[in-house]
Amino acid sequence: MLASEECSRMTPKDSSSASTRRPAGIAIRQFRMSDLPKIIEIERGAFPDAWEENWFVYFYEMNPSGFVVAVAGRMGAVGYAIVDIEGEGEGAWLYMEKGQLPPARGHLLNIAVAEEWRQKGIGGALLDAVTKYASQRGVDELWLEVQTKNNIARRFYSKRGFKDTGQVLRDYYPDGGDAVVMRKKLVK
Repeated sequence: MLASEECSRMTPKDSSSASTRRPAGIAIRQFRMSDLPKIIEIERGAFPDAWEENWFVYFYEMNPSGFVVAVAGRMGAVGYAIVDIEGEGEGAWLYMEKGQLPPARGHLLNIAVAEEWRQKGIGGALLDAVTKYASQRGVDELWLEVQTKNNIARRFYSKRGFKDTGQVLRDYYPDGGDAVVMRKKLVK
């Protein structure tokens, strides 16, 4: 997979507060394949370099529990988040053969909220859900990449305990934009 497609992205307008309360009328649940058309619609509305459908299917098949959606009743999915747990899936056998435990790190790959549902706390609720999932899987660190110029997203993550590592990935995004790596230590 190309590095530019392994990014945690956040829509600039979703700067919801650091509250862990779920917005009224919103349920957070595991992704279902029937959500895919809405997820693609949200993705295309949020990012100029939108993921293709096959990436969502791939991450769902690799780790179904790491792919969550925010649902607003009959409206269906209004947001989503995807986290990958390193050491699970395809690469875990490399560690097992050596008698080692896989690394306990999680990678926030993607998060987005439909434009009309932004600024309602949904992004925070989704991030809380995948953070909780990662912690339950034994992850002690969650990390992500975010555009260096996306100050709203960087503040969003900072309010939720992510720290800038100082690592900058040059030309990370398809438009040539750089990414900064952020990470959060999880409490067990």
